[in-house]
Amino acid sequence: MPKIKFQEPPPAKKVKKAAQSRREPGIYKRGDSWVVRFKVNGKDVRRVCGSSYEEAVLERLKIKASIMSGRFDREYAEAFKTPVASNVPPTFAEFGERFLEEYCSAPGVKASRHTYYFFGLRILNEHFGHKRMDEITRWDVEKFKSLRAKEKHPNRDGNISGTTVNRNLSMLRRIFAVAEEWGVIESGSNPCAVVKKFREMPRRVEPLTVDQCHRMIAAAKPRFRPILTILFHTGMRKSEVLNLKWSNIDLANRVIILDEAKTIRNDFQYVPIDDTVAEIFESLPKCSDFVFCPPGKKTPYKSIQSPFALAVRKSGVAEERRKAGMAPLRIHDTRHTAASLAIADGMPIEAVQSLLRHTTPAMTQRYIHFSPEYRQKVAKSLDNLLRSGTNGWHI
Repeated sequence: MPKIKFQEPPPAKKVKKAAQSRREPGIYKRGDSWVVRFKVNGKDVRRVCGSSYEEAVLERLKIKASIMSGRFDREYAEAFKTPVASNVPPTFAEFGERFLEEYCSAPGVKASRHTYYFFGLRILNEHFGHKRMDEITRWDVEKFKSLRAKEKHPNRDGNISGTTVNRNLSMLRRIFAVAEEWGVIESGSNPCAVVKKFREMPRRVEPLTVDQCHRMIAAAKPRFRPILTILFHTGMRKSEVLNLKWSNIDLANRVIILDEAKTIRNDFQYVPIDDTVAEIFESLPKCSDFVFCPPGKKTPYKSIQSPFALAVRKSGVAEERRKAGMAPLRIHDTRHTAASLAIADGMPIEAVQSLLRHTTPAMTQRYIHFSPEYRQKVAKSLDNLLRSGTNGWHI
């Protein structure tokens, strides 16, 4: 028999103690209806019992009687399926738990989706967690957007960026869209549907030169050097390299087979292996299913930010970029560098798109940046072409 526990409802504001004490435990009013609230195996169960307090008391007595007679499981089976009554939407925090369990942990879904929404819901619950899903309005979302943009960044000077706020809004919009699909809220009642995002300015990316790549690899710690080399030579994402397994590597056909991409896909993705990368794989010991693991462990690295920052600093690249007024180098900039160097060497954009495994050339275009030296080379080539057969520029 399941454990049943009746709970006192949250005390209503400005209600006299004498009036509150006359009510039966676990009975409270929600709008025009009365609700009986109790716990089943640790989960809240609410049942709407009519429009009068007397009906709610009678329903509570029926529940007690069914428990005593052993008929509870059969008569109230539907109560176990939905912790909250169908016409009483859950709070945002309650739906968030269901969202993580049923939407983010569904079969075939990447584990990173659960992690992404898990940490995002921490922020959203601070603003919306106590409200019912049907009580959150567009004004609430606009207020969240404004307050979030004024928050101080936890790790650097200044406020939270507009890009971060936009990601929070996208997450919120998706949660409400799923709530509509599941019938938790009425269709067309998504409060985020018409909320405008902040305008995002594209981040200025300055790729590394070939010499800077060589200096960074030479300055890197021995254990980190193979990872950095593969990042530059393949243009792979950091997560793809860190989670690489020996089963993904086909040295006979010189290809890396990725069965889990950044987004959910039904096909495999292939990354070509050059001579340098092949030598790295042949020289590494196989101590785990994963190619790269911390010493004495069989699980992959969770972060390589520290050794990457050390290689940038020891190679002198950090100081060079600071003097030139460039933004600090990110690990993902190695992917931008690989694409830019390939284009600068004459590789067609279709080939670079295949290397980076983008679905459209437009996405690949965002990863192509030319160094100042390459721009000067192009300008000089055009100048030589236009000046041929003339005596130069004359006023």
